[in-house]
Amino acid sequence: MDPQYIQPSFSFELDGVFRVYRKYFKGLWFFCFLVNMILTGWMQWLYIRQMKRVFGSEQELLLSAIHLGVDLLIIYPLIQNACHQLWLKHVQNPHTSMGWKQIIRMSFRNSGKIFVANGLLSLFLLLFFLLFGSIIYTNIDAGNMYEKIAQMIVVSVFLFSLPLSFIFIRFALIIPVISVEQKSIGQAFQRSWELTRGRYWLILGRLILLFIVTVPIQIGWGMLLRLTIESGLWFQWIAFVLTLAILPLFLPLVPLMFSLIYWDERVRKEALDLQFRLKSERGEE
Repeated sequence: MDPQYIQPSFSFELDGVFRVYRKYFKGLWFFCFLVNMILTGWMQWLYIRQMKRVFGSEQELLLSAIHLGVDLLIIYPLIQNACHQLWLKHVQNPHTSMGWKQIIRMSFRNSGKIFVANGLLSLFLLLFFLLFGSIIYTNIDAGNMYEKIAQMIVVSVFLFSLPLSFIFIRFALIIPVISVEQKSIGQAFQRSWELTRGRYWLILGRLILLFIVTVPIQIGWGMLLRLTIESGLWFQWIAFVLTLAILPLFLPLVPLMFSLIYWDERVRKEALDLQFRLKSERGEE
């Protein structure tokens, strides 16, 4: 660790997230809007079509599974990669501007390895969840299969949220590692584990703080959606437009947080800021 390193405050990354977000807001929002538009638009269209009759349990579970799968396997890694590339550009030149077209191009750098690594992490989390969830499922006395699955999910999330979050946080830096250090997939998992060693509770606390900060917006959005959903077809379309416009506001927050955490951990342990400064003085990329 650099002896001159000064430990930042608990809210250091949170402050950095909103500073970077504010500077590149237009490009980031429109990029997230485009990435999320097809999935969210399709989901909202289904709900509008089904407005006059209630979804069955199997339909709800299937739609939720599809939504979660696309979020984890496609949307999150693209946004994480774009946010990290954006952060690196900002570090190299804080006065640079970045439009949505540039952000889209950056999101696909090293995308092959990034999709595979993120898919492996998602698969591991899913298998962990199903392994212990199946035990809970066999001990639930409920009506039909879909009700038992719904109860299993709720109980499993309650019981295993900490171990699942531990696995996610320890391997959450695989995308920045692949993006910056050009590591292989196996090396990226090992490197992320090393960088987050001893930092689980601090990172978890910062993620919780980020969630708390956004709660008022989420509550206001939820109340507005509830009012529109209960008010007829035209208001359904208003809810549809609001969802498309507001959801992209939240999508970059966690990816930006992990980009800053990656930077802070490497500055703390490896003096990465000095390495960047030396490269800049030499005219290197």
